[in-house]
Amino acid sequence: MLSQPNHQLRYYKVQDLFPYSLGFILVEGVNKTQQDFTLFPKGSPFPSDRVIQYPGIPQCIEVIYTNKMDFPVEVGQFMIGLPYIADQKVKTELRVKLNDHGIFEIESASLLEDLGARSFFSPTEKILATNLIIDNLYVSMTKEELAEAQNREQMLAEQDINAEHAKEQRNTAENFVYNTRNKDPNARAQATKRLLTCIADYRSIADSLPPGLKEEVNNECSKAEQWLNDHSAQHYSSLNNIDPLLWPEFVKFSLESLERRCEHIMRSDPASQMDKGKGMQVD
Repeated sequence: MLSQPNHQLRYYKVQDLFPYSLGFILVEGVNKTQQDFTLFPKGSPFPSDRVIQYPGIPQCIEVIYTNKMDFPVEVGQFMIGLPYIADQKVKTELRVKLNDHGIFEIESASLLEDLGARSFFSPTEKILATNLIIDNLYVSMTKEELAEAQNREQMLAEQDINAEHAKEQRNTAENFVYNTRNKDPNARAQATKRLLTCIADYRSIADSLPPGLKEEVNNECSKAEQWLNDHSAQHYSSLNNIDPLLWPEFVKFSLESLERRCEHIMRSDPASQMDKGKGMQVD
């Protein structure tokens, strides 16, 4: 017994990747300090989040596309409402993320005091303030624009679903036509084969008949064969214009007519009556 081939199934997980690099600029008064790292490098998966720390208390954070060839505009500006801290070594901690839609967000901001080098078991940072207020001073897309974009995304998604549905319906219709056409040639071929088999059987029986009866039977077989040749050509030349189920019925009518005429001829020969008792099967 032949062994069945082994099929190995592989499962894949689709991960969304952000196609651009995001960085930020710290604004303290009129000064801007460009950070030397990016928040989310190009190709970062999303949703994704990061925790970043930097010294000082910036007034504003500008989030930018680090590659100006991607987009020459800013992602947005964010103001962090920080409390007054007098002469302390402080740093700011931000929790940022790319959400499920690939949109940059600042989740929280905290103010930490740097306690300097301490023992291994002692903390080096002290939390001074948490849940600081974050205001969006400027974003490249307003809430209204974002809502409009989301509505358009939903509309495009529905269009994709409708297109896939229409494609499935078209494939179903094409499969139905294909299967129907396959059934039609099979039905026509089987009907034609039955008539040809019947003609061959009566010609074989005619060989045992007297010459006169033999000629009559062979003439009837020739007429049936000529009818089949003439009407087959006519039928196949006009397949698109007639019901495909009519051809088997035409052939069946011709077969039954041939049987009646040949049986009538052979009734006048006693020997053929004996052969008829044995029965003649026609497939």
